[in-house]
Amino acid sequence: KVYLRPVCSWARSALGLHAENRMRTRSKLLAGCAIMALPLTLSAVSCTHWGYEETSGPEYWAQLSQEYAVCGEGRAQSPIDITDAIPSSLAHPQFFYQSIPLRVRNTGHTIQVEGDSAGFMQVGTSRYDLVELHFHRPSGHKLNGRSYDMEVHLVHRGLDGERAVVGVFMEISERDNPVIKKMWDYLPADDREEHLVDQGLINPEELLPANRSFYHYSGSLTTPPCSEGVKWYIMKHLIKVSEEQVAWFSSLYRVNARPVQPSNGRVIQSSIR
Repeated sequence: KVYLRPVCSWARSALGLHAENRMRTRSKLLAGCAIMALPLTLSAVSCTHWGYEETSGPEYWAQLSQEYAVCGEGRAQSPIDITDAIPSSLAHPQFFYQSIPLRVRNTGHTIQVEGDSAGFMQVGTSRYDLVELHFHRPSGHKLNGRSYDMEVHLVHRGLDGERAVVGVFMEISERDNPVIKKMWDYLPADDREEHLVDQGLINPEELLPANRSFYHYSGSLTTPPCSEGVKWYIMKHLIKVSEEQVAWFSSLYRVNARPVQPSNGRVIQSSIR
């Protein structure tokens, strides 16, 4: 049984849930909201349309709104090409996720699964609660110049508001990915629509590779307002999806990934175990 509930994707983005844009823009959609003041209310949100093509594309984001200026001026932007990573002794993320009811939304930017109450990630003494997870086509990050078919981002927030994002590359294989299938079966075709799947459960840990070695660097959100200070954990190992699953996502979002940004001398670390 599936319940349909309309949602306001631009307001949800303003709450900091890191939605991403899609290629197929629609004039009816107000996307890309920036927080103007705190405490946050809907009246404190300024909305400016942005996208991935023409004059609303990534190269123009900084010109679309004053709130997006860091998209052009920032020196620690994401995604990046992961190269020359330095082997380092790092605190490994520990994942304490649990199964939750599947709530999948077509934000008008990406397919997003709500993650509140799904658990948290612990890195050393720092705890980051899972907020949501969403997908990119193709991967935003590259590894030594190579792009992957897709990338999933698991977005977390610390008690102090600090963001930490886990990125996992996705590569085409012959078989369906069962957890992706569970989500794709309930993909809303319309913007601003959410499917709450009655008795359908998902555990975000199913989207992580068995080997949790990773790359780490400091970056930003990959969409406006491109806020910096985001802790990135990019898994070295990938997960598999079928060609049909990628094609189905592509029917909604042919491209919804920002091009790689200059590393500007940032240190990229590689876990040694």
